[in-house]
Amino acid sequence: MLLLLLFASGMNSQAAAQKVMHVPELQDIRDVLLDSATGRTYCYESIPVEYVSKAELNCRARELAVNNLNGDGYVVSHSKYPITVIRIEESNVGDITFRGFHDKIVKDFGNGMQQRLYFTVKISTIDGRYRYELLDFDFQSDASGEVVPVEQFLKVAYSADGEPNYAALTFAEVFLMCRRVLIYDIKKGMKTNGSW
Repeated sequence: MLLLLLFASGMNSQAAAQKVMHVPELQDIRDVLLDSATGRTYCYESIPVEYVSKAELNCRARELAVNNLNGDGYVVSHSKYPITVIRIEESNVGDITFRGFHDKIVKDFGNGMQQRLYFTVKISTIDGRYRYELLDFDFQSDASGEVVPVEQFLKVAYSADGEPNYAALTFAEVFLMCRRVLIYDIKKGMKTNGSW
């Protein structure tokens, strides 16, 4: 249903999409890493934090995941892109993994459709360094409940000859922005001890 709407609306919403959204460039889409084994998007970075122990980095990662408790989950406060954490797991070696989502109204034909973008964040630590991984990005429509991997939208965002599919690009932009916000929040939360 969601993909059918995506393809059917691609041409009709081009002019509206150009006016109301930042259209991701073809290079932005091509820069998204895909795991060769799973075909899923994959984003990671290993970051040095001098003179900080593994225990302290684990504490920062845990605080990052549970900051700002709010009823249904944990809300990482960003005025335009609120992130809600719904599940937190800690491994016996101290890795923190959390599953969360970002709600967004995706506009098409002038109407808004509530979409939820799910994601997984994994933070691993050693003395003086941490590594984050962003995985499992999936859109879920409130209307149908259908879950669609973000890769489905990235594959059709541009045709082989470079023509944009503005409906797919709308979803791609939500994904790219959410990813940027997560990276910013992780780096900020892991850089210093205390509230961020």
